[in-house]
Amino acid sequence: AWSRKSGATLVAGIVCLLVSAGAGAAGSQGLMLLNSGMAHERLGQHEEALADFGRALAAGGLSKVDRVRTTFDRGVALDALERTAEAISEYSAALKLDARFAPALNNRANAYRRLGRLADAKKDYMAALASAQSSREYPYYGLGRVAEAQGDTKTARKYYVQALAANPGYVPASQSLAV
Repeated sequence: AWSRKSGATLVAGIVCLLVSAGAGAAGSQGLMLLNSGMAHERLGQHEEALADFGRALAAGGLSKVDRVRTTFDRGVALDALERTAEAISEYSAALKLDARFAPALNNRANAYRRLGRLADAKKDYMAALASAQSSREYPYYGLGRVAEAQGDTKTARKYYVQALAANPGYVPASQSLAV
C-alpha cells in the first residue's frame, strides 16, 4: 500500500540515485533538488519541499524559468505552512524574475485576500487576467471572492459566471454560484 512514508522513502531513494549517478554539476544538482522539492510538495511534506527548493536555488545553475518556478514553489510551500507573509515575499520574488508569471500573481492575490488586503488582491487578479499565461478561471474566481468580501454579490456573481465560462468544470465557481 502507498503511504506518505513509502512516498518519502521513494523520494529519498530517487535523490540518492541521482546523486550517485553523478548529478553533481550545479545545474543538475539544482534540477535534482527542484524535482525532489516538487515530489515532497505532492506528498504534503511542505517543510522538506521548502528545504529542497532553497537548496536548489542556492546550488545555482538553474535557468531563469526554473528559478521563477522554484521561487514560486517556495511560496506555495510557505502558503501550505500558513506562513502567508513569507509566501507573499516568495511570490513577489518570483514576479521580480518574471513580472507576468500568472500563477505567482494569482497566488499572491489569494494571500492578500486572506489577509484582507482586498485592493492589493484585486490588482494582482487583474494583472493575472492580463497575462497570456493565465488560466482565467482562477483570477475571475478570486475577483468574485473579493467582491463577496466587499458585500457586492452582483459583481461576485458576474465574476463566478466568467470563471465558469473560462472553465465550465471549475467546481469552486459552481459552488459559489449555488450559494
